[in-house]
Amino acid sequence: MKAFRYRCFPNEAQQQMLQKTFGCCRFVWNQLLARNQQQTSVNLIILNNQLNELKANKNYKWLYEISAVPLQQVTIKLNRTFSILVKAPKFKSKHNRKNSFIVTGKAAYRFKENNLYLPKDKEPLAINWTRRLPCKPSSYIIKQTRDGKYWISFVCKEYIPALTN
Repeated sequence: MKAFRYRCFPNEAQQQMLQKTFGCCRFVWNQLLARNQQQTSVNLIILNNQLNELKANKNYKWLYEISAVPLQQVTIKLNRTFSILVKAPKFKSKHNRKNSFIVTGKAAYRFKENNLYLPKDKEPLAINWTRRLPCKPSSYIIKQTRDGKYWISFVCKEYIPALTN
């Protein structure tokens, strides 16, 4: 697998959707972490059930305004973090200004005429394509750096032929 990183330039509506997605992912991370901080055993099934409980809560209906895929990726990442770390994971701060989320699965996004369309968006994302992707990506990560710039990294399962003598 190989990642290909590009600068992207979301329009105003896309920036608002990205900020909502960053915020929802941070909210879900912090809620699930708070619920499971004292648990001795946490697994992906428990975390996914808790995510469904959050989404079913009438006070959190705004979680449906974004794609479900980044929220599901939060549960996967939190589960991995719980299983790797000796100490508990940290809560995410709203003021960190270093945001990111992951979108996986070919059904969660679409390419059309070399344009990427974000989930729940009708306009293509403006990307500074500095090189071609070798294949359709299996996932991508959108990040916003502290200086406010947006970056997208595509993960491709690149085929590298074996060297022959």
